[in-house]
Amino acid sequence: MAQAGIPIPAAAGSEVRVMAKVRTDIGDEQSIEQSLSTFSAHMKNIVAILADADGETLVLLDELGAGTDPQEGAALGSRSSRHCSGAGPMSPCRPISPR
Repeated sequence: MAQAGIPIPAAAGSEVRVMAKVRTDIGDEQSIEQSLSTFSAHMKNIVAILADADGETLVLLDELGAGTDPQEGAALGSRSSRHCSGAGPMSPCRPISPR
C-alpha cells in the first residue's frame, strides 16, 4: 500500500521496506478454459509464486487452501510458510495476522 501511495496505519517515524516484486493469490481464480477447479487453480498459481519469490518479493496469499479439506488447507499453509522462511532473514514470507 505504501509503495502505491496509499496511507497505511503506522506510527509516525515508521519505516516501510520497498519490495522489487509483489506476487499475489487472492480470490477465486477458477479457469473454465483449462478445466481447473478452484483448488487446482489456486495451487497452480501458488506454485508459480513460490518458485518466483526471493528476498525482494512481497508474497500475499489469501484463503490458502480454499476449495479443499480444512486440514489439507492448513497443511498447505504450513508447508508454504516453511518453504519461504527457509530462505533466511531476507525471506519473502512473513506471516501477517490481525491484531
